[in-house]
Amino acid sequence: MKLPRVKKWRDVKRVFGEYGIVAVEGAAPGHGRPKHPYLASPDGQKHTIPASKNSDDIFREYIEAARRKFRLTPDNGVSDEEFYGKF
Repeated sequence: MKLPRVKKWRDVKRVFGEYGIVAVEGAAPGHGRPKHPYLASPDGQKHTIPASKNSDDIFREYIEAARRKFRLTPDNGVSDEEFYGKF
């Protein structure tokens, strides 16, 4: 399987959501400027994603880093075909 180079932020949120990981977006508390959204797992782990709107392209390097952070890699039982097949 050839892995995609980029995916849309809205799709990345949806796929990680299927594994129980939520996307948190919005401005920093007490600050008017927006900050980068992050993915958060139920156990409190967080991973920042460089996006500002749903149509932003997220490069595979950031997706792969988030997969490692949340243990969604082939070493942890989630194959590339299974993960990227959800897009």
